[in-house]
Amino acid sequence: MAINWQYQRSDEAQRMCSDYVDLGVERLAMFADRQKGKTHFCLHDLLPAMSKAGYFCVYVDFWTHKERPEQSFSEAVAVAYDQLPVLKRPLKMDGFKVSKAESGAGIKAELGLATDSPRQHSGVDEAMAWLLRMASHKPLFIVLDEVQQLAMDAAYSDFVAKLRSFLINQSKRTPKPVKALFIGSDQTRLAELFADSRAPFYGATSVSDFPDLGRPFVEFVLGCFEQATGVGDIEVGEAYRVFHEGGRLPGAYIGLLQRMASTRRFDIAKAADDFDYFVDVEALLKNRLNKLNEQDIAVLALLAQGWQSLYSQQSLRMIGSLAGKARPPSRASVQATLKKLANQSLVHTQGRGQWKIADGRLNHWLQQNTQSLSARFSRQ
Repeated sequence: MAINWQYQRSDEAQRMCSDYVDLGVERLAMFADRQKGKTHFCLHDLLPAMSKAGYFCVYVDFWTHKERPEQSFSEAVAVAYDQLPVLKRPLKMDGFKVSKAESGAGIKAELGLATDSPRQHSGVDEAMAWLLRMASHKPLFIVLDEVQQLAMDAAYSDFVAKLRSFLINQSKRTPKPVKALFIGSDQTRLAELFADSRAPFYGATSVSDFPDLGRPFVEFVLGCFEQATGVGDIEVGEAYRVFHEGGRLPGAYIGLLQRMASTRRFDIAKAADDFDYFVDVEALLKNRLNKLNEQDIAVLALLAQGWQSLYSQQSLRMIGSLAGKARPPSRASVQATLKKLANQSLVHTQGRGQWKIADGRLNHWLQQNTQSLSARFSRQ
């Protein structure tokens, strides 16, 4: 019997579905690092729940056509329509003809009906117009994946404006509600869409982090491993430690357990080392840090340790000390560092001078690998 390794987040999906359907939430934005399972959750948990609640669901992946977001959107609408059962497809009037009856007495009327379908290669205006017509029949739920792509080029501003008008203004005139979920991974780019007061969706969308998986996920995949091998000797706490230190990446973790099952390995810590489970993550992080100077890394180290007041005299002295400078840097110098790090998508602002490391794996790695700094922090 084939083993289903895919962990279902049904409770989380039902909670979000209730937020949309019962509480009247219109738009949510949820962000997390890549490979955290956002897309899988939307496709396999949330969209089925919303469809069961009576919504017409559309999944848009802006990486389908990275440089043509309009095409990604319009094709997604056509694909969603094609997945509808024939009897559930909306109809439109396709002609009305009045003529004499064959008997010679009276007249007869002929009403033609046809399915109202969006075209695969239609423009975004036509796709949005079709969705507005659809919202006369059914409520809509639209997932917009990799939405940070819309902030990559100023050339996309016209489409972003159309999308905002469609979701926020035009949808208010439809008989049925239009709901949306934005998901993405590049926190800095996402801030340009949602967090800044000048951002197109600022104040119109609730923003939150996509929740990490925890011990229940680890227990589930260990159960699958036991099904595959007939052996259930892996200790849950040790298995969770490996998952946590590997960045909590569900796909990579399932891959590790599957490889262990196929090779009959039962020591998860040793298998993780032997199979280079941590190498790719650590190599990526070190590669990113190698491109930075000492002051950049010093600022990141302080943020990883939870420091927020980076412009205080105490913080400036600490940054200078960690960077090996004879004198503390100026406030303007630290501001320039933060701008540089933000442009490289390493940090993002949480408003009012509050900064955060954008990649949770980098934040965790810095915490684990700057232990020698912790004592120095506590003495300042």
